Amino acid sequence: FHTLHTPASAKRAVKGLLQVYQTGQPVKALEVETVKKDGSTGFYELSASLMRDADGNPVGFRCISRDINECKRAEDQLLRTNKELQEATARANEMAARAEAANIAKSEFLANMSHEIRTPMNGVIGMIGLLMDMGLNEEQRRYAEVVRANGELLLELINNILDFSKIE
Repeated sequence: FHTLHTPASAKRAVKGLLQVYQTGQPVKALEVETVKKDGSTGFYELSASLMRDADGNPVGFRCISRDINECKRAEDQLLRTNKELQEATARANEMAARAEAANIAKSEFLANMSHEIRTPMNGVIGMIGLLMDMGLNEEQRRYAEVVRANGELLLELINNILDFSKIE
């Protein structure tokens, strides 16, 4: 198992061991990265404590190394998944904002169109009323009444559309 520490990892390990030597306090969970002969990298977690002789003088280090490659892979996958979720959330929020803007535009369009159609329709119904006050024969009166009734139905429909757009 031939491995070498990466330069940054070697500095971190030496700094950790120096801290153990100077303070006498153990270092725990020091993460180091190694590079194997084939160029692949691996991660290990080191814990180190100072070994002393019978007189209390430092004589070496006691180190424990634990393979954390699976943990690192899981961590990397979790970070990728988290990033994907953040991107998906951002897209969903953008789509929701677009949908809201489209809904507002639709409501404004309905309101504007209802107003634009209602005004001339009121004019048509008013003119039919004036026409009916004139001396019309029975057939003309029947035709004018059909036009007036359909105009009022159309106006009611337009008013309902306007009310619906206000509710939204």
